[in-house]
Amino acid sequence: MSVSTGQILDQPADEFPEPAAPRHLSRIGLVLTAVAAFLLVLAPLLHWYALPNLRKTPIDTNTTTVFTGSGSVFDTKAVAVSPVQDLTLTRRVVGNVAQSSPTRAVMDISTQIDTAATLALGDPRKSVQWTVERWVTDRRTNLPLHSHGETPVFSGEAYLKFPFGLVKRPYAYWDSTLGGTVTLDFQGTATVNGRVGYRYGAVLGATKVGTQQVPGKLLGLADRSQVVADRYYANAGFSVVVDPVTGTVMDARTQPQVTLRTSEDGPDLLVLLRADLTMTAETRDGQVRTAQAAARKLELVGTTAPLAAGAAGLACLLAAGVLLRRRASL
Repeated sequence: MSVSTGQILDQPADEFPEPAAPRHLSRIGLVLTAVAAFLLVLAPLLHWYALPNLRKTPIDTNTTTVFTGSGSVFDTKAVAVSPVQDLTLTRRVVGNVAQSSPTRAVMDISTQIDTAATLALGDPRKSVQWTVERWVTDRRTNLPLHSHGETPVFSGEAYLKFPFGLVKRPYAYWDSTLGGTVTLDFQGTATVNGRVGYRYGAVLGATKVGTQQVPGKLLGLADRSQVVADRYYANAGFSVVVDPVTGTVMDARTQPQVTLRTSEDGPDLLVLLRADLTMTAETRDGQVRTAQAAARKLELVGTTAPLAAGAAGLACLLAAGVLLRRRASL
């Protein structure tokens, strides 16, 4: 049966169903609101919780840093001070993962100084100088913890690395030869392989660090068979360039001198070590790469991700508000 146009137009208005409101707008708005809430909570959590947990000394460290230069050492075979020659300082640092923890870093350290001849032997026991240490620190503050076989008893704020987030002030730096700390003053900024770091340095005057019994003739005292001499240490210039974000040492130079005297005001009677050593280009490259990689992670978690999460959360919240208002007006 056909229905005419006139019949349709004559039907009462209340016989036509009201258009259904688009419920999907409401559902999408609620989903966006939930997503916004999640992102807005995530943003501060990343900055205030995740970032502090990331700013910790790594415990799986396995690095070798090398310094080269020239200097004189006491040659035990020739029983005389050697001529100036090439010297190499090698420091190996291995993280003791088994004894470390979420709050504690345990590092085993081997440091040796070699001439070309002793370096070729490949045996640290035959080096001019060889020391082993264990450094135990709080992973967040970098301060020593004096536990888990620490040797020697360390002090100071920095040694293998500096604390995270450096400021332009002096730092107490552990000097192994001195057996104590040296105050390193802030000396401005320096660029290493394109990355800007803070430079810290100090000059250390001659300081007594121990005693040593030696034949008198070595000190020019032929009338005395054995002499208990005082060992003095000085450093004509120690400096480091440190990444201010991660505390990674990107470059360094040291000019140590170890001598023997018979009195505090007396002259140096025998030179055990006098050197000028700088970090090799290969070591600098590796240290800068380490600093850059760690800094990128910190920036991502502490700045980039929180800002992105916050911006996305606000956008979702705004979109949800628009959709819910449209739903209400229909």
